[in-house]
Amino acid sequence: MRLGGRSPRLAREPRSDLHGWPVVAISADVATRYWVMVVTAALALTGCNGCGHKASDAPPVPASADPEGKDLVPGAIVAAVEKSGGIRIYKMVERNWFPDPIGEELVMIAYEQKADTFEHARDLWLKHNLTVALPKVRVPRQMFMPRDHRIVASEPARQAIRKLDSDADGFANEAEIDALKYPGDPQSKPAP
Repeated sequence: MRLGGRSPRLAREPRSDLHGWPVVAISADVATRYWVMVVTAALALTGCNGCGHKASDAPPVPASADPEGKDLVPGAIVAAVEKSGGIRIYKMVERNWFPDPIGEELVMIAYEQKADTFEHARDLWLKHNLTVALPKVRVPRQMFMPRDHRIVASEPARQAIRKLDSDADGFANEAEIDALKYPGDPQSKPAP
């Protein structure tokens, strides 16, 4: 049946099964194309090929890294260009200082997946589906700094903060939190 010059794939049946609304029958290939268009439009609006976050949620990737490496702090998610190609993702765990000639040491977790761009690295991190390649990579800061890298995200460095004594009262933050005291107030201490 042809309706007013429309394609023969779309035909209105003379039924009204849905509380008076006319029922429209659509062929399988039209339905498939329709859903492909809907899904494609939805993915384009999310900004990251369906990784679950909206483009507006993703922080912008900086144009360059701090030349002195001050942005390489625990909790920073670093994307760095590899000599072998691609961009490797790292999570900064700690930053240690040693006397010369060693100097500062960066301790990071290296992830298996590589990205093509810094934005792609950020999007991979935001998917939260990375595989750890090396759980503890120790690199002298002066050897890491020449690499082209960016901070693409950040996560709290909970373990490092829990071990600190933020208010210098002789008790670690973790002990004060467990005792329901305030880790930033030197007068608020756990009972000895």
